[in-house]
Amino acid sequence: MLVWLIKLSRITSVKCAKLQIFRSKIAHVLTIAIVLSITWAIIFSPIPLVVSVFIGSKLFIYWFHQQILPTAILGSVTIHGRTSFDWQEENYSIRGVNLLFAWWFIALKDNRGSGYLIWRDGCSNIDYRHLLVVLKNAHRSR
Repeated sequence: MLVWLIKLSRITSVKCAKLQIFRSKIAHVLTIAIVLSITWAIIFSPIPLVVSVFIGSKLFIYWFHQQILPTAILGSVTIHGRTSFDWQEENYSIRGVNLLFAWWFIALKDNRGSGYLIWRDGCSNIDYRHLLVVLKNAHRSR
């Protein structure tokens, strides 16, 4: 019984989560699916060829620079509830947290307007669930 209480207290009483995040395979698959579906829409749409080439070139430039999806957080990150997170030796203030697609990713938005994603398959299941509990507890305590 005592071991159970220790495990429970780790999750419910901690106000921050420390994660080690790696590259996500789901993010690559989703990016490719988005690019392919937009390419299909461009090819089979009735818009003129010149416009199609322009839109297609912009799409592939964004894809090359990996700007199709918001920035994925990689490496070591510490998230302090819904107030801030430390990543790449910088502190970012959190303006919003989106848990709508929590089974795939958590979306964070900072005060500068930049979006960041934490992918579920980028970290261990235990750490990801711990992060979800920390964010939900911080939301309830507001």
